[in-house]
Amino acid sequence: MKQTFTCLAFSLLLGLPAFSQVGELDPSFAADGIFQMDISGGTDTPHDILVQPDGKILVTFAGDFDPNALSFDFTVMRFLEDGTIDSTFAENGVFHYENTGGSDIPYDMELLGDGSILVAGNFSPSPPESDFMVLKIDGNGNLDTNFGTDGVAIYSIDTGLDYARGLAVTESGQIVLCGYSHVPGFSYKRDVAIRLNADGSLDTDFGTDGIFMWNDDNTSNELYTALIAPDGGILTSGYSKPGGSDQIALYKILEDGSGLDPDFGDNGVVLAPIEGKGNGLVIHPNGNILIGGNSFNSVTGSDFAVLAYNQDGTPNTDFGVDGVFKADADVLDYGLDIALQSDGKILIGGEAGAGFSGPPRRFASVRCDADGVLDASWGGTGIVQTPTSTIFAFPNAITVQPADGKVLLAGASATTTSGNDLTICRYGNYVDADGDGYPLGEDCNDMVFEINPGATEIPNNGIDEDCDGEDLMTGAEELALANRFEVFPNPVTDMLNLQFDPQATMPELIRVSNASGQVLLVFADGFQNGLVRLSTENWPNGMLFLSFLTQEGVVVKKVLKH
Repeated sequence: MKQTFTCLAFSLLLGLPAFSQVGELDPSFAADGIFQMDISGGTDTPHDILVQPDGKILVTFAGDFDPNALSFDFTVMRFLEDGTIDSTFAENGVFHYENTGGSDIPYDMELLGDGSILVAGNFSPSPPESDFMVLKIDGNGNLDTNFGTDGVAIYSIDTGLDYARGLAVTESGQIVLCGYSHVPGFSYKRDVAIRLNADGSLDTDFGTDGIFMWNDDNTSNELYTALIAPDGGILTSGYSKPGGSDQIALYKILEDGSGLDPDFGDNGVVLAPIEGKGNGLVIHPNGNILIGGNSFNSVTGSDFAVLAYNQDGTPNTDFGVDGVFKADADVLDYGLDIALQSDGKILIGGEAGAGFSGPPRRFASVRCDADGVLDASWGGTGIVQTPTSTIFAFPNAITVQPADGKVLLAGASATTTSGNDLTICRYGNYVDADGDGYPLGEDCNDMVFEINPGATEIPNNGIDEDCDGEDLMTGAEELALANRFEVFPNPVTDMLNLQFDPQATMPELIRVSNASGQVLLVFADGFQNGLVRLSTENWPNGMLFLSFLTQEGVVVKKVLKH
């Protein structure tokens, strides 16, 4: 008898597109891997890209829909998996918020659990002023009128130019915006973080009446990212210019916004000894805080760069060279965003070019491993470049499709007739996070070694080991094998017992993995008395998978670690 096993990844397998090589344009997406179109009739400049759980793709960009003036609107488009426009979203696939008084630019986007979308950037009530703005639209592309004022929340930091660039959402649904504010009458800019409640109202328990500002010291500072740290604090990166050049900057704000975290870096501040800007920020599963940006010097130009820091803000000198990975594609390379694969590899998206004396700026991406070593399997060299314009082009955003690991770059390509065109490139990829020989997109659970299309199905355990969409329900023989092994207590806190009858079935090997596919422990001896005791004190919380490999088959037990 077969029992239906619901698995999103398996259902996606049924419509897998044509094969594409690692780092090569995916011919099953749009036109030979590239979607390029003038959406607004003017200039379109994307700043972020996300993939929904159902595989649909969201892109937010500044669209110039006014033919008589260079005036940008918040715009969000949705695409189907194959790169065609999803006409069911908003108005024929395009949502845009029009402000007749000025120009608004969206920079960051967050997808919420209920399918709604937050978009953050700046709002210009009347030039030259601009304010922080975040709007919320539902999964159909309509403004959520229960958020802010008719779906829009606008906050003025000062009377000058304020730009919200980074957006993050806490576990409790609070909304954090990070950016910068010009001081009226001066050229310098201050760093700013504000926190909103889930309904868009200002959270006055954060900072001073909802706002925290720092670097108010006649220097130029900008923030581009926002990220919630594991302890609830706020990480944000950008650049600071305390001297004559930009320095990549990383800060950690206390959860309540009362100040910078004194236990992080130098009283909450990390200024990298590198000239450049920190445009992307992620936390690696190994705990590294990674900044994606560029490293510049006047002799060799600018290189792609990734900087790695420990959770306390100290450099992780085991990463790359003294904590920094660099890659050189051309004279002027700028890392504009960063993304992680499920196997721990790191992708930097940005532009490569030679200035005015060589080929035009173009889409580029670089991949390194978790240790900061260039991964030559990405496109054959570790660096992939795609010219999409004879004038210039640049991608501001990069993301990895969770279902199959394919890589999306979103940005702008200049034309001679209508400014920038929205451009999305998709690249083939091979991700095998659990190392079982079956890549993401074929493997219905690429986080667990024992689950893949070539695995032996274990009956009656509620797990689809062989990825056929069903859990085999069979007779007493297989069930008896599983019942010979006991794992307790379950849930477990600090000590786990594995018990079996060594006279009946002796395991040849026991493997312990977590839900992320990381193998925590493998051992092949000490089974003689039929009881193995394991300390789980330092293991991560969550689901654990214990695999007993025997001559009669494989038994997998699930245990919840608290």
